[in-house]
Amino acid sequence: MGYALLCGLGFGAEPSKISEECGRINSTVVAQVVRGAVDDAQRVVSGQLTDSLSRTEPTCAGLLYSNIAAGLQRSGRLDEAEHFAERAIAHFQVDLPPDDRVYLRPLEILASVDLAQQRIAKARDVFRRMQMVRLADPSDRVLILSTGCALLELEEKWEQAALQLTGALSALIEAGKRDSADHATMLGELATVYIHENRYHEAGTVLDRALNILGGANDAGPLDRVKLLNSRAVVCVHQNRWKRQNPLWPRRSLCVLNSRG
Repeated sequence: MGYALLCGLGFGAEPSKISEECGRINSTVVAQVVRGAVDDAQRVVSGQLTDSLSRTEPTCAGLLYSNIAAGLQRSGRLDEAEHFAERAIAHFQVDLPPDDRVYLRPLEILASVDLAQQRIAKARDVFRRMQMVRLADPSDRVLILSTGCALLELEEKWEQAALQLTGALSALIEAGKRDSADHATMLGELATVYIHENRYHEAGTVLDRALNILGGANDAGPLDRVKLLNSRAVVCVHQNRWKRQNPLWPRRSLCVLNSRG
């Protein structure tokens, strides 16, 4: 789990809370994180987020730290992502009520780190905090539904998890991210649920879609393709085993990797 829905200017905050200077810095940070240059983004924040700006515009500092955390999460640097997400939340709490939607992104990052480290009780507490937030657009629903799905997967409630992911995928498309790495990653997660349900043909079809999307996505991370191909390998093993027992299975196999898969 973990979808790089970055906080743009004014994400979850009133425009009066954000200065022109903050908007300029944040635009630079978002652009660098999107192209994978998260270390460069950190240097921008370190160099331009002065103590004075941090004190007078805590919401600005929170937005910047939240976007850094999102980039670190996508890069697999979870400990650092957790640190920046906590800093973001601390700055938001200076000016913003706990139900403001700006909290969603850093809270989702904290939940994903907790889940990755098997801190289940802590992840549930974070998820309850997420459920307190006022939802304003489809990207908010993506974060809520995908986090809820991750908790259901840990409880091996696969059918409920698939329903949550289907809803999250619809919200992601509604948010305008049909051709994004996030879409491919979430399809890969749905395939994982299908694998646990022994729905290998459906899993393979979903993985084909995910790999096709990832091939054209300009925001793909280095591990995105590897994760999808690992899942595809699992599907291939089970389909080949099934084909040996069913000789009439069509010769064309999902296991043949094409130039984009």
